Amino acid sequence: MQEQTIKTQKEHIYERARFQDRLDLIIDEFCGQLSQEGTDNETIDFIKKSCTMFIGFIATRSETIELTEISRTMAYSKYRAWLNSKKEFKVNTEVANKYRQSDHSLVIKDFFAFLHRQKGITNKNVLKAFYSNDELKEMGVK
Repeated sequence: MQEQTIKTQKEHIYERARFQDRLDLIIDEFCGQLSQEGTDNETIDFIKKSCTMFIGFIATRSETIELTEISRTMAYSKYRAWLNSKKEFKVNTEVANKYRQSDHSLVIKDFFAFLHRQKGITNKNVLKAFYSNDELKEMGVK
């Protein structure tokens, strides 16, 4: 029984590492697209950091190993509360002044829109947290 539990734990750790690796590649694709669209490097660096922090938050605070399993609450309110508690954004006034908490939410909104439009990965619950019903219809989310 204990051997089976250890095997299951190892499999879970492996799956979470694969999830993290897959997300890192997707974040790179997202930032690459923004670069091709003419987004400046400083903004891309912020977006990459924000996405990486979000994925780190999801990885450490949930059992999720699929983007479609991330809940609306995790992507919106719980992430915002967690982000607000991060010392680096409270202490570093330059960062706090330049990027508001709402900027991080916009990054997550754009990231999930990118997942839907470019990767075919649709998380309706998260998209509903950021978009109106009319916008969702326009995006082809039912």
